[in-house]
Amino acid sequence: MIMKMTNEELKKYPFPNLMAEISESGYSICTLGDFMGLGSHCEEDDPKVWGKLRGDTDLYANEAIGLVRLFGCTYEYLFSNKLSVKNGKSLAYHRWRKDNIRSKYECEAISLGYKILEKLKKKPYMYGFMKMAVRLNEDEIRTMTKMMSSLNKNRRTV
Repeated sequence: MIMKMTNEELKKYPFPNLMAEISESGYSICTLGDFMGLGSHCEEDDPKVWGKLRGDTDLYANEAIGLVRLFGCTYEYLFSNKLSVKNGKSLAYHRWRKDNIRSKYECEAISLGYKILEKLKKKPYMYGFMKMAVRLNEDEIRTMTKMMSSLNKNRRTV
């Protein structure tokens, strides 16, 4: 996976929309190589795949078609030499935004889950509270959160 790049960095590539899609999607070089027909067992820094993506070596039609299928977009967009921009961000950013937000939320939820498990190991008496909390609906959660915030404020001032 390549790091997120600025529009100026993307514009340095022969196919800036392709690089933007790779950056925003988070697909590995192995996935890209597989869809390009270069094999699914390539290394993460595979020079053959990178050379084709950067325009250092020829990209064959079947390889380009594989990338079009992977990204679900048109050939004209993906292999344009002009970066497609909307509201100052690459079009790829907007295409992948919801997925990236969902992935970030899922990672945060998993991390929080591990933290909760660690706390439950140290404070087993919290298990009953957690068991009850997961059964509450959204309105009940809001009410409980307000009540607990109020209790914490009162506890700090005493």
